[in-house]
Amino acid sequence: MVRFSLYKRRRAKGVYYYVRFWNPEKKSYDPGLSIETLRSKLGDDSFRRIGTRSAAAAIAVRAYEEGLTKKEKKSPNFIEYVLNFWDFDNSSYVKLKNKTKKGSIGRDHCLNMLGTFKKNFLPHINQSLKLSEITQNDIENVIISLIDEGNISNSTINNVILSVQKPLNEAFARGMIKTNPMKNIKMLQREQKDRGIPAKNEVEAVLEYLRKEGSAGRISMKIYLAVALAATTGMRQGEIRALKKDCIEFVENNVEYEDQAIITVKENFAKTDGFKSTKGRE
Repeated sequence: MVRFSLYKRRRAKGVYYYVRFWNPEKKSYDPGLSIETLRSKLGDDSFRRIGTRSAAAAIAVRAYEEGLTKKEKKSPNFIEYVLNFWDFDNSSYVKLKNKTKKGSIGRDHCLNMLGTFKKNFLPHINQSLKLSEITQNDIENVIISLIDEGNISNSTINNVILSVQKPLNEAFARGMIKTNPMKNIKMLQREQKDRGIPAKNEVEAVLEYLRKEGSAGRISMKIYLAVALAATTGMRQGEIRALKKDCIEFVENNVEYEDQAIITVKENFAKTDGFKSTKGRE
């Protein structure tokens, strides 16, 4: 049986009934709700206000039975929600992920997602849309607009999709939205491009040029060494920038491998994040 308390409030246009429902978990009454508001939610648009306690009680019981008695939380602005989601320093999502597994989400990644959203998604969406109002149709319209403009590749459009996909997935998981508009959104097929991988003799020619320029002092020898390391090991730029002396172990007492070394890739270096874990975190 529902437990509630009715009371009156005097307003400019007269006296109105309000109701407070008992919350057994908190062992106290929840904040008051207007009987007139509950009546409107029940579909009764009568202009005449409720004037008796019995009529107010009847509406309170019906509203409770139909689940209309809990105040709905105000939905945030969609754009503000996404911008806050990718705010590396203040995002609760980012903080929790990095707390659970250190280095899960880097500052560079957040800046990339933030910039992609601002540049490509934001100009095509209604600025006043609330998080609870965003639909699959809204997102598809943005994707279609980007395709029609033809200024960015499918890969970049996929990044645009990712910039809203993660925030909306999280909003749905936390009950901030009732349905997930990203559920049926598909990534675009990546364009098949000739990667233009250089032939061995071309790589050797580049390295020889850099070595000569470095030896002559016209460029830093670090450039030659970095390019040589990338070409011969496949290390990423950030891994090379993070390389330290103690990561290199020269092979000794072995005639066959005496001019070789073992490189242990321990960390990565990014422009914004500085030293951090490698891409695969191993």
